[in-house]
Amino acid sequence: MNGRRYLADTNAFIYLLKKESAIAPLLDSEWYFSFVTEIELLGKPRITEKEINQLRNLLSVAHKLAHSDEISEKAIKLRQRYALKTPDASLQLQRGSMIYRLSQPMLVLAKLKR
Repeated sequence: MNGRRYLADTNAFIYLLKKESAIAPLLDSEWYFSFVTEIELLGKPRITEKEINQLRNLLSVAHKLAHSDEISEKAIKLRQRYALKTPDASLQLQRGSMIYRLSQPMLVLAKLKR
């Protein structure tokens, strides 16, 4: 590990599964995800058992952040101020995070401060 920590959205995990090159520089980092990402990944309509197992294995090497009322309130404020989609607002609030946007469709990774 290189000491960098990222809060990854759903697209980051999808890109990882598809072995997209945009993810390569981030592979040696510590990844975190929210409950929203877990729901979006595992709640896909008509998901197969094989896909569920792949996703659960992938998520098991990252860290799931606990949800709190404080996170909800901050996400609400971000959504109101910047017209973000709900998952993006929830992911972009961690401790004044710096946001990295890579590739298309937009891949959002928030760098977590220690």
